Order: sequence, then C-alpha cells, then structure tokens
Amino acid sequence: MPNEFVIKWLFKFLKIKYSKKKINLYFMNEKYIDSLKIFELISTIEKKFNIKISQNDLQKDTVGTIKGMADLINDKINRKKISK
Repeated sequence: MPNEFVIKWLFKFLKIKYSKKKINLYFMNEKYIDSLKIFELISTIEKKFNIKISQNDLQKDTVGTIKGMADLINDKINRKKISK
C-alpha cells in the first residue's frame, strides 16, 4: 500500500489539514489527539489495515509522527504479505 495513501488517511482521521510540511508533526504533542483517542486510532488502524500493533511498536519515538505511524502501518502490511 503506498505510504501516501496511509499518510492522507491519518491526516483525515486526526482532522488535520493535509500538508507535506506536517508529516513529521508529533500529533500527540500538538494536541491533535489525546490519550483516549489514541486507543481509538490504534483500534481503527488494526481493523482498517488488518494488522496488529503491539505495545513495543508504540514505544518507538517515530510512531508519534504521521510519517512514523504511516511507516509502521506499511511495515506491518508488508510483513504480513511476506509471511503468507
């Protein structure tokens, strides 16, 4: 799945106007999402993309950015395809 699709989907979910300048935005720090909404985000990602996100995945520094989360999603999707 192209990373651009996932990035745009994340912008839409987070209700942030799409801008390439904001792909490295730490969406938790910028108050686009609170600690409760992050659970909804993870649950929605897991259902939409048919992947599992672990606590270890969420520990990575980059996962707090839109690009980092999109990279994680794409990595999980690609690993799943390889393991089939």
